[in-house]
Amino acid sequence: MSNRPVPVASVAELILAPGERPHPGVPAVSDATELRLLGADLGTVARFPLPAPLWTQAVVSADARVAAVPTSTAVLGLGPEGELWRFEHADWAEQHGSGSVLVLGERVYAHVPGGLSDRWVVLDARTGQLLAEAPLACEALGSEHFSDGVAVALSVGEGQDACPLYRGDYRDGLLMVREDPERVMVDLRGEAFTIAHYLEDAAVHRPDGSVRLEFPAEWLVTRAGLSGVEWSLDYSGGFVDGETLLVVLLDNDEGAYAHLLLDAFTGDVLGAPGYADPPQGPAYPQGDGTWLTVVDDRVVRWRAC
Repeated sequence: MSNRPVPVASVAELILAPGERPHPGVPAVSDATELRLLGADLGTVARFPLPAPLWTQAVVSADARVAAVPTSTAVLGLGPEGELWRFEHADWAEQHGSGSVLVLGERVYAHVPGGLSDRWVVLDARTGQLLAEAPLACEALGSEHFSDGVAVALSVGEGQDACPLYRGDYRDGLLMVREDPERVMVDLRGEAFTIAHYLEDAAVHRPDGSVRLEFPAEWLVTRAGLSGVEWSLDYSGGFVDGETLLVVLLDNDEGAYAHLLLDAFTGDVLGAPGYADPPQGPAYPQGDGTWLTVVDDRVVRWRAC
């Protein structure tokens, strides 16, 4: 283990305007009327007009031609000129849920409410036409999609009751679903990075779901040079690139954060990022050697030197 901080540099910064909301996973920002896709320098590369303020996180296709936006009663497909299509569904508000969406090539994956249980649907990204659907054995309080461009996963939160994790495979007009052991998906880039429901450990999984590396929470807290039972894992972090993993720890009493860089192959601790000031929030790795932090109205892209 290295106890020395890992040198890091801020390579881009964005100050949010009043009323703007960050979407660091995309990355993008939105206000009441517009979703802006951000580039490597955190400058605007595409704009999508919004019919209403975003209810949850939005996503944008890799070619920046369509944004998929979940609302309480529909999934919207937006282009730079406005709404392209609308896929209506039952009202999430009645189930106190929170849908999520994913744009992958010519398809949109969406988690929507159903009758007795939720549904996972696949839509045509150009038209919004329903291509396939599958029932899910859950009633979500929240969810998030993940994809590395090939594999697709849906991590669902049901409060303290459960956190089912589903893998989806769309082919020949069918959506085949596999339910994995209960873990919270944090990142997916070939391998997956997950955290246990009750935060007792973090793990790196091979594409078949088997565990390759496992990090007990207490071990991570100790290696980060922290002490006290109030420290636990946070549901953020992930793969900075193919070689480096960023783990986030949270002080549940004081609200403080700690970031820790690990070797993604061996699990060895590389050290804490050498920020000028202690981190004040989660981290959002982008998979390209950088990660984002969002504190108050400041979005920063970081890279290890």
